[in-house]
Amino acid sequence: MKPKNLSRVLEDGGTLTSSLIPWNSGGAFMWATLGVYPFAYAPFAFLNLINPLISILYGYTGWTMEKYSDEELKEIESKKRD
Repeated sequence: MKPKNLSRVLEDGGTLTSSLIPWNSGGAFMWATLGVYPFAYAPFAFLNLINPLISILYGYTGWTMEKYSDEELKEIESKKRD
């Protein structure tokens, strides 16, 4: 699998959900700036809640998961030997 898959999964599961956790910097910023506790706006954060579920679905089905071609794998292996 290509590294961009890991990057996308980290974004889906980490960055987008961080604003929903009160003791995280995202949730603390929302609370301090807006004066709204994260659990109060959680029902309205559709993207933040649904995106990790879609990412899990993509992982199980293999949709949008890019893999290295045989030529790219051979090139990577040859670079490791050098």
